Amino acid sequence: MKNNSCVFDPITNTLTITKAFADALSNPASAEYQLYRQIKADNPTVAVRKRTHKTSSGYVNQYKKLTYENMEAFIELLPNAEELLGVFNSLRTCANLVSTSPYTLVRTWFVEQFPLYRQAPLFYLTADVVVLSPEKYLNEAGEVA
Repeated sequence: MKNNSCVFDPITNTLTITKAFADALSNPASAEYQLYRQIKADNPTVAVRKRTHKTSSGYVNQYKKLTYENMEAFIELLPNAEELLGVFNSLRTCANLVSTSPYTLVRTWFVEQFPLYRQAPLFYLTADVVVLSPEKYLNEAGEVA
């Protein structure tokens, strides 16, 4: 038997209920209570379990641990750290003024500036990195806002 708020599994002899169904059980005049009584009468040993939220199975946050501090620490290790930190800090400051989500703007710049930072971070120790201008990102944020 399947309902929006409860699922009975005869193989495992369990009744899985939602919070709303559990709340409605406190009222003996409710349809949920009548349904529960019927199931309990037919299966006296039924186990009742509360349903928990479903976790997404395939989602992986690719920006996990990509905080301002971690971005700054990565930039500080590079040969042209002064120039990159100057752009990073100015973008971070200006992003607070022009964007409703400044982190997203700074993260976008960082990911485009360092596309291999996850796969091959050592690449940037020897490569000559051309600094991307923050104006492009600030203008896009200004058009949206």
